[in-house]
This record gives sequence, structure tokens and C-alpha cells, in this order.
Amino acid sequence: MGGALFVKTGVVQIVNCTFTQNSTLGGRDKGGIGEAGSGLAGGIFNYQGSVTLKNSIIADNHAETRNLDLEGAFQSNGHNLISEIGAATGLTESSAQKTFLLPLADNGGLTPTHALDSHSAAIGTATFETPLDQRGVTRPPAPDIGAWQSESQLRIIAVAIENNQLKLTIQIPPGRSATLESTSALGKPWQFVSLLGFAPTVSFTLPLNSSAQFFRVK
Repeated sequence: MGGALFVKTGVVQIVNCTFTQNSTLGGRDKGGIGEAGSGLAGGIFNYQGSVTLKNSIIADNHAETRNLDLEGAFQSNGHNLISEIGAATGLTESSAQKTFLLPLADNGGLTPTHALDSHSAAIGTATFETPLDQRGVTRPPAPDIGAWQSESQLRIIAVAIENNQLKLTIQIPPGRSATLESTSALGKPWQFVSLLGFAPTVSFTLPLNSSAQFFRVK
């Protein structure tokens, strides 16, 4: 019972956790002696405890008998993604939510983690509760649901012409700066243009008559 977690009694608070790919199997009888057991709740089984869920993913677990993800009474503090609630009670979330978890992998940190696909409903939809994810990555004010926090990519996200100037908008991951470089032709050396500050997005403008034709950030 409870492939990932079995709570017999006591108080358990689960915040920014991911429970996935766990399973339970029922015990087998021995040649007709005794009865076979039941495999219940591949994710979390709450027997007589007090279990609160917040900002967590419980999805794609397996139980041989019933209730793939959860069984028992729970309290939801919101922002959970659950693929099958089953007979669990006390939850306000709906079942069959697509989490788009990627396979377990070395994504940095001390333990393997399940990263989030870019289409996951978990991205940016949690409330800020824990400053770091499982790997030690800093969470932004609008963090992700689950144990893993996605990181924005360093890239040029928009190019526009305003007031006879070329305007570049650059997305910068949290906690780092970036360098903008340009060249007049591919194959020629890249030239330093500007050091970009610590901000989620930075805009940079230069004259349209500039010799720079190609840009990159690094």
C-alpha cells in the first residue's frame, strides 16, 4: 500500500514534491494457503494520518488492485497536478491532468529528477513556498509545480524597429548576466556590443545604419 509513501498516523505536509512512476503489488498466496493481498495506491496511501498537498505532482503511478495515485483522506492547499484521484477524498483538483513529465535523468543536483516538458501545465502555476528546487535551483516568484524548477533560456526573443532604431529584447535566466555580440557577416569575428544586466528581460537598441547584421547572446 502506497508505492511511494504510506502514512499510518501523524501529520504530513507535502509541498513542491513529485510522486511518479511508483507501483504497488499485492502479496501472493502460497499454493492456495492464505489469500492474495491487494496492491493499493501506487503513489500515496493515507491510512489514518493527516496529509496536506500543495504545489505537488502525483501522476502516472501504478497500483495492481485500485487507485493508481492516491487512497485515503487528504487536504489540498491548492496547485496540485494529479492524474487520477480515484477514491481519495478532500481534494479540489480534477483527475486526468497532463503533467508532461520527462524521463528520470541527471538534470544537475545530487539526485536524478523528472524535468518538465515545455507544454506542462505545471510550469509557472505554483505559489512561492520553497526557495530552491530539488537540485538547488532558485525558484522565481511564479514557480513551477513539483520538485523540479524549469529555467528560462538565454535567447533573443524579439526584434523590432522603433524610432529608426533596431530594438532587441533578450531573455536572461535568473541569477546570471549575459553578453551581446554582433558581426557584419557570418564567418567573421564576433564583436562585443554590451554586457546585459541581471533581469528577466533586457532591451537593447542601436542605430539602423549600424554595420552589425547578426547578433548572439552568451
